[in-house]
Amino acid sequence: MAEHEVQKLQENFPCAIVRPSMIIGAWREPTPGWTISKNGPQGFLMGASKGVVRRLPVGKTLIYDYIPVDIVVNQLLVAGFHAAATKSKEVEIYHCTSSTRQPFTWASVEDKVNGYLHKYPLKSAVWYPHLKFLPSITWFRISALFVHFLPAIILDTVTRISGGRPILMKLHRNVNASLTRLEKFIFTEWSFSSKKTNDLQKWLCPSDQKDFNLDLKDLVWVDYFVELTKGTRIYLNKENLKNLEAARGKDTLLMVLHLSLQAGILFLIWYLTSWFSGATMLHLSCEHYCLDSRFVSSAHVNKDGRNNRMVLRKTHPHNRRNRIHGKNPDRKTITILHGRPKNLFTIRNKRDKTPKQRLEDLLNIPVFEELRRRPNADIFFKKLIPINGDIIADNLGISSEDLRELREHVEVIFHMAANVRFDQPLKQALTFNTGGTLRLLDVAQTFRHLKAFVHVGTSYCHCEVDVLEEKLYPAPHNPRKMLDLMTWLEDDLVTLLTPHLLRKFPNSYAYTKRLTEDILNEYSSKIPIAIARPSIVTAALKEPLPGWVDNLNAALKEPLPGWVDNLNGATGILVGGGKGVIRTMHCNAELDADIVPVDIEINSLIILAKELGERDHPPEEPMVYNLTIDTSNPITWGQALEYGKKHVYNNPFSVCLWYPDGSPKSNYFIHMLAVFFFHLVPAYTVDSMLSLFGQKPFLVRVQKRIQGGLEVLQYYTTKQWRFTNDNIKTAFSKLSEKEKEIFNTDTSNVNWDNYILDYILGARKYCDKDDPSTIPKARKLLKMLYILHISVQIGFYILITWIAYKYLNFMLNGVHSMLSRQSS
Repeated sequence: MAEHEVQKLQENFPCAIVRPSMIIGAWREPTPGWTISKNGPQGFLMGASKGVVRRLPVGKTLIYDYIPVDIVVNQLLVAGFHAAATKSKEVEIYHCTSSTRQPFTWASVEDKVNGYLHKYPLKSAVWYPHLKFLPSITWFRISALFVHFLPAIILDTVTRISGGRPILMKLHRNVNASLTRLEKFIFTEWSFSSKKTNDLQKWLCPSDQKDFNLDLKDLVWVDYFVELTKGTRIYLNKENLKNLEAARGKDTLLMVLHLSLQAGILFLIWYLTSWFSGATMLHLSCEHYCLDSRFVSSAHVNKDGRNNRMVLRKTHPHNRRNRIHGKNPDRKTITILHGRPKNLFTIRNKRDKTPKQRLEDLLNIPVFEELRRRPNADIFFKKLIPINGDIIADNLGISSEDLRELREHVEVIFHMAANVRFDQPLKQALTFNTGGTLRLLDVAQTFRHLKAFVHVGTSYCHCEVDVLEEKLYPAPHNPRKMLDLMTWLEDDLVTLLTPHLLRKFPNSYAYTKRLTEDILNEYSSKIPIAIARPSIVTAALKEPLPGWVDNLNAALKEPLPGWVDNLNGATGILVGGGKGVIRTMHCNAELDADIVPVDIEINSLIILAKELGERDHPPEEPMVYNLTIDTSNPITWGQALEYGKKHVYNNPFSVCLWYPDGSPKSNYFIHMLAVFFFHLVPAYTVDSMLSLFGQKPFLVRVQKRIQGGLEVLQYYTTKQWRFTNDNIKTAFSKLSEKEKEIFNTDTSNVNWDNYILDYILGARKYCDKDDPSTIPKARKLLKMLYILHISVQIGFYILITWIAYKYLNFMLNGVHSMLSRQSS
């Protein structure tokens, strides 16, 4: 924009534009190494000489376009002189750069920088300087956790206790923010044309060429950085050369302390690893019998579903998209509506498949196997009418003919369509979850015989409340205004606003669900509405099979015990841990797990639809139901993980990457240490080996996805909520004994140990497609992995001992070098 303004002035007087690249300390004038700017490499040298900046992300082989400040000043003067002398009518543009005249790479000085820092050390250094270059921002941040932030926290704490002003954490946050802003410049190489600059140099007379030098051919970067290091010491750190000998003495002392600390850390790692391994082996010896115990019969995982029926009259539409309940609600409602003349399902086109083809695919999954075996199954399935629809389209994308059909016959709507990705950008989440519900309500209010509109939300849409009652809470923002804002605000601005909008919410899903409840309340005077708030939906208890789940959330009894065919949520943790990929989790093991089996949830939805539909007068505001487990029979996260570990040892997965062994960590810092050593280090090691053998690496990508899932889940595993659920209990009490048997919502007598067993078996069979007959072979594999696991631990101890020995030698050599220097 500034250049554009300059161009407007070219008719009035001669103009020139000088474009410098990254300006650094002086080469020759006023004195070599002179600088007053903390930006660029001199700023990092300043921090490195203090011993507080120890890592720097750089592309070592990339050409960095650095230009000394005295060259920039000379070119400004010469360009102005040339413009005035030639009176050119055009704006002359000059690149003041080095990339094509005297290119610089960090590789040329990498092995010399630390030597410069120790040649001109600081008396004010807080630790032994040692700067290391890293190839990416990600590696820098991982390393910075240990060598920047952890020491900064310790030193700032000591400073605060002693009455000083802590500065290191602020310094490193600023460095981290600067590197984030500069990432594109750090890892991108540019080439600039310098022809005009060369011509400008030639235009000067020989004496002016000497006084106003623009030529970089004599610049030697290795020598330049010696002077820049010295200049940084004098002009930025404010230490003159008179105290250089005293500073070198302190540098030697800091080296001894540095090596001593490293030796102490190695000993601590060895001690903790030994202790951890001893505890692990003791635990494994206690559990080893599981590897040889008898497998539970596969018949336990294949109980037939029952012919459940519940009178809800006429036609029932369902809308489906990305919902955690998966196929279970369809299976249950299809089953109970066996005798109805027509059942309508709104299904959108997806992956070049029509709604009819997607419904056919749905009916062929194992959940509907029992229905397919019934007499006249073909006639029954013909009563299932798919309607092309999409929740984010106007009028739901439903044709006029289908819309007339719905208006005349629909009595009950189950609204389960939602995007449950917790990391979904706010604009998409609002458009789908809140905007989609608004579109459905606009259509639903035209239905002539509608008796119940059942919306499935989440228990965590009011997560700032410790005790969540079955009532509406005020929305943090006006949902209609937020939807209107999303229509015109650009994506990058929405991203910028998101942290401020989600202040009290863990993710965009919870936020949009809360806004949606306000929309539902707005329509409660027009149509009868019920809001169901399930907690963390997990495997089925009984239906359609015990342990069933289609998104790694399993069933208690329905559709089949242990059913699972999707890898989201709690089931993803179970399968990942069972395969040895997940070895740590940020979780308070003593807190209750707010889980609810998926069949219990679906039964509750049907019950509350009946409760709402049979009322003589619609309620004045939405009826709210918390769908959570009975507080008289809770299960803690620790119990769930222990049950899971026990049953995974007895019923292992056929494909495991490592021996399954891990534990929850209530301390976030300890958890992140475990993530680094037991998730990231093995992942990068395995992927490196795969690359060497010409195979496609995958484990780092998997671990990044897992880490993202763990970060989402940890909000719910480190906090405790209490939910009231009197409304659903009251609705359940009104059912007949037969209906109570069919539509069970009671979790007070659940045997959680057996439930987790069904969960494991369901995950193996339905999600991992692992037949029960493979378990004997899987147990043999588990024994081999156990032996390998112990062997690696022993090898690790040997490696630690060897590293300690090498460091001890290094430390002794350093002390010997120090004594030799003093004697000389």
